[in-house]
Amino acid sequence: MRRRLNLQFIENRRARKLSYGKRKNGLLKKSNDLSVLCDVQVCTIVHSIDHPNNLVLWPSLAEAQALVEKFEALPSHKKHVLEHKEFLSGDNEKLKRKLEKQEKVNREVELKVLLRKIFNNEALDETSVDDLRDLNKKLEMREEEIERQLKLVRESTSLAAEASKEARPNLPDLNELPPEEY
Repeated sequence: MRRRLNLQFIENRRARKLSYGKRKNGLLKKSNDLSVLCDVQVCTIVHSIDHPNNLVLWPSLAEAQALVEKFEALPSHKKHVLEHKEFLSGDNEKLKRKLEKQEKVNREVELKVLLRKIFNNEALDETSVDDLRDLNKKLEMREEEIERQLKLVRESTSLAAEASKEARPNLPDLNELPPEEY
């Protein structure tokens, strides 16, 4: 498994130059792959401050110019232009939502562990007031849910009993008859 790379400027000039060459070639290869595999028009323009006279255009200058002109001729509502900052912002929002969701899951697990400790009479001295409040709130919510479910069960049981009475023929109730008649 690859380790995650920390994206930041490479201070060492030699290492930066080496990384530039490898990544530029990788980018051009990916551009070619995308073009061939997906049958789409792709152009790649690479300009480096360290190599100002070395502008790289893929697949060629003429094809890159034609594709850029084609893009510029599109109406604005057909262009899906995403600035780097916007892309990262959207990515950042996704990560924030994912983090919030994971924090909720973690909190649920913490409360379950706390509840188990309480049932086993362990470590109540170490429990914070906030933890106890959260646990109390969770238990109250669970109690309300159970009460709602019980109410539904009771209602469905009473409806079933009424339907059963209506479906039965009018037979005498055995409790009302004297013992010798049955």
